[in-house]
Amino acid sequence: MASASGYFKVWRTKSVAAWSSSWVEPEVQHLMSTAAVQHDALQRLHAIRSRQGKSGTPGLDDATIVRFVDRDARLLQAIGEAEQRLDTLVDELGENAVFGDEGDLVRDLQSGFVNFYAAPTVNPYVALAARGPWIVTAHGAVLHDNGGYGMLGAGHGPQDVIDAMAGNHVMANVMTPSFSQHRFIQRLRREIGHSREDG
Repeated sequence: MASASGYFKVWRTKSVAAWSSSWVEPEVQHLMSTAAVQHDALQRLHAIRSRQGKSGTPGLDDATIVRFVDRDARLLQAIGEAEQRLDTLVDELGENAVFGDEGDLVRDLQSGFVNFYAAPTVNPYVALAARGPWIVTAHGAVLHDNGGYGMLGAGHGPQDVIDAMAGNHVMANVMTPSFSQHRFIQRLRREIGHSREDG
C-alpha cells in the first residue's frame, strides 16, 4: 500500500506538470523561439563576416543586435536579405568583385565615378541591404542609420511604398491628366493649413 507521502509525490508531480504546461510552457516556448531567432540572426551575420576580408566598420556589437532583433522585425528582415543578396552578387559579379578588405572594396566599387563628396565624408562601408533605419554591410556589420536616409520618411525599403510601386502605373507628368493628380491634391488639401485657426 502506498504511503501518504507517496501519494503526495505523485499529486505534486502531476500538479506541477499541469501548472507548468498551462503557465510556464508558453513563456518558455516564447523565450526559446526568441533565443532561436536571435541566434539565427547572429549566425547569418557571422556567415557573411567569415566570407569577407578585413573590416574597418565594426557596427553594433552582437549583444546590441540581439536586443534589437526582438524589437524591430525590419532588422531581422535586413539581415536575411543581406545574406541572400551576397549570394546573388557572387553569382552575378564573381567572388573577386564581392569579397575583399572593406577599404579596397569601397575603392574598387567607386573607381569609375567622380565622387562629389569630399573623401572624408564618403561612407567607409558597402551597404548590402537595409530596412527602416538598419543597414547591413557587405562585411556583416549592422549600422543604425542615424541622420541618413534611414531616418527620413519611412526609412530604407518601406514595404508600403514597395507594394505601391510594384503595381503598373502610367508613366506621365502633368501633360497627361490622371486620377493620381486628383488624389494627390485632395490629400495635400487635407493636410495643408488644417491646424490654422481660420481653417
